[in-house]
Amino acid sequence: MKSPLTRALAYFLVDAVAFAINILLFLVLTSYAGVYYLISTALGFWAQIVIAFFINRSWTFHSRTSTTRGLSITSLVNLCALAVAVAGTAVGVEVLHLDYLTARIIVGIIAGIIGFLLDSEFTFLKNPFK
Repeated sequence: MKSPLTRALAYFLVDAVAFAINILLFLVLTSYAGVYYLISTALGFWAQIVIAFFINRSWTFHSRTSTTRGLSITSLVNLCALAVAVAGTAVGVEVLHLDYLTARIIVGIIAGIIGFLLDSEFTFLKNPFK
């Protein structure tokens, strides 16, 4: 059994890799495919959720959560983080006049913390502090 700190570090490592894929997809869709940046934000975010779920289920949490149950719960949990990502990116770009990549990265860090706390408790049934 991993300690809370080890589990958190593993989760953030997995999330960092999945986030990198998210950002890559975001950049490709926005910069090369001409997709509106907020739609690219949402699509990249969903790709991150699916990738992170499967890696975290087996490596970080050693969970037996079924794919259907786990993806359903993590999708609901991450709707909160998705709302933060889309709204925060919009505020960063439209109000604070940050470039879309800078806004997206800052907001991604905040969304990652929210995701860890909620995924730990509800998706994988592990208290994030124990």
